[in-house]
Amino acid sequence: MAFFSRIPKSEQANKTLIVTEALEAIYQRTLLDYLCIDCAETRDGQLLVFEIDHAMVVHAMDPEDLFPYKRQHMQKVKYAFRDFLLRLTEGNQTVLE
Repeated sequence: MAFFSRIPKSEQANKTLIVTEALEAIYQRTLLDYLCIDCAETRDGQLLVFEIDHAMVVHAMDPEDLFPYKRQHMQKVKYAFRDFLLRLTEGNQTVLE
């Protein structure tokens, strides 16, 4: 995860566990298979969640010179959502017809 690239290796496992626990808690409260989370890491290393929604607009329309990192992450979201839909509809072609 690029998010953890500046964290010493000795602390990365702990950060991963914290984020995993946070995501699990969000799932337990929402029970949604798909949702969007707008979040960041605070200066003191805490996970700060701004918004959780099932219908967020995820886009890559910002100027690349202003947000050079954004396009590759938006592609990951696009592919992950596509893969989610494909897994969801495996063996159930009526959903796609």
